[in-house]
Amino acid sequence: MLKQHTLDKHLLVGAAAQNENRLIATLPRKDRKQLLLHCTPVHLSLAEVLVDQGAVSTRIYFPLDGFVSLVTHGKGSPPLEVGMVGNEGAVGVHLVLGVAIVPTRAVVHGAGPIAYHRGDMHITNRTGLERAACACFATDGQIYTQVMD
Repeated sequence: MLKQHTLDKHLLVGAAAQNENRLIATLPRKDRKQLLLHCTPVHLSLAEVLVDQGAVSTRIYFPLDGFVSLVTHGKGSPPLEVGMVGNEGAVGVHLVLGVAIVPTRAVVHGAGPIAYHRGDMHITNRTGLERAACACFATDGQIYTQVMD
């Protein structure tokens, strides 16, 4: 059973609520109702790991707001974010293909500091984004400034 949280993010384990996932919303009404019978809403915290790369997974997550980063870890190299899933999609689609082993780590990120729609990202709360970002944010900013000046 997935632990439930009362803070931060609202995602679904195969579920919908008032702010329905857009992928689920595109299903024909009968199919959507059938899917939602097997769903449970859950609340997850910022930076919570939904599943680790290489683990066995049995759940599909349909975000309502915020987004989930998909991160891969190569041997001898730093982690690399290879994708993001928001309310337009699902995390765990590898299960549809019959693959139980998770190809990437899935980490919950928040709604608010970033607006994401159809590939376009906009910072809506810079202070919040800086607080949520890793400790290297300031260092990366300094390097960017040096290179661009």
